[in-house]
Amino acid sequence: MRTNYKNKLASLSIIVMMASSILISCQKNLPVDGLENFNITTDSVSYKAGTSVRFAFQGGEAQDISFYSGETLKDYDFKDGHIVDVTGQTAVLAFSTAVNLGTQLNQLYVMASTDFKGDYSSMTAVKAATWTDITARFKYGTTTTFLATSADVTDIMVAGKPLYIAFKYITKPQGVNGVARQWSIQSLTLTSGKKLNNTVALTLSDEPSAGFQLVDQSATTAPALSAITTAKIVLQGNNYTTANDPTSENWAISTGINIDKINLGPDLSIALKGMTSAALKEYRYVYATPGTYKAVFTSSNNSINETKQTSKTINLTIY
Repeated sequence: MRTNYKNKLASLSIIVMMASSILISCQKNLPVDGLENFNITTDSVSYKAGTSVRFAFQGGEAQDISFYSGETLKDYDFKDGHIVDVTGQTAVLAFSTAVNLGTQLNQLYVMASTDFKGDYSSMTAVKAATWTDITARFKYGTTTTFLATSADVTDIMVAGKPLYIAFKYITKPQGVNGVARQWSIQSLTLTSGKKLNNTVALTLSDEPSAGFQLVDQSATTAPALSAITTAKIVLQGNNYTTANDPTSENWAISTGINIDKINLGPDLSIALKGMTSAALKEYRYVYATPGTYKAVFTSSNNSINETKQTSKTINLTIY
């Protein structure tokens, strides 16, 4: 019974493949309609904010249509990438901390450098850099509940140089100073004082993109229990034994953060129609904020080996 079912299934698969091949072969020979007559119009070029703008489609059919409203992060001019220059702007570092276990004091420090070489291979390489202690600028959790904190770090930034942020953790001999504590750091952001179009906050880096790496002074003799994920940094000393109880450091250090430019990636369009979608006669959109906008529709008709494209621009004033 199973053999017959498999044979029937195999026969059906062959038929489907043959049909698909025939269809593709036919599609290759199908001419692609041009878009010379395809047009988009509005009833006016001026609208009140919050009212619906009606875009009417005329003069032929486009298989694929996308829309750039011209608003922030939806601008056709930045479809291939959007880089913002923030040179000389202020910046705020923010993060949250919580602490658990142990009793040791003064174990966690926040450090910053503009001349670290990005060598995470040893503590010697780390300490070859100049590090500024900015610990006192922040507040820290005292329990397992995370406490948010932030501070301006503009003064430690140098134009043209990457900024490295580090969390330094010191383990003192635990037999004398008490058991080492477990510190957790999360929700880190470095935010520029400049806003895109005065509305959108610009993030220089966040915890996942900062790419923190651990450097452990005693990795072979008394390894720390620290760990890093994309969401959290956990810093902790080594397992205590009376026979192995050294003073040791382990650091979580970011990659070099570009403080001069922010790459936002390409601005995004709204997909209005695909090849199999029904033809569009109109599209309505509401602009909430007064301003001048360049509304752009990109359209295309496609076959296996041919594509015809066009774009239509309508300049609008929203009052």
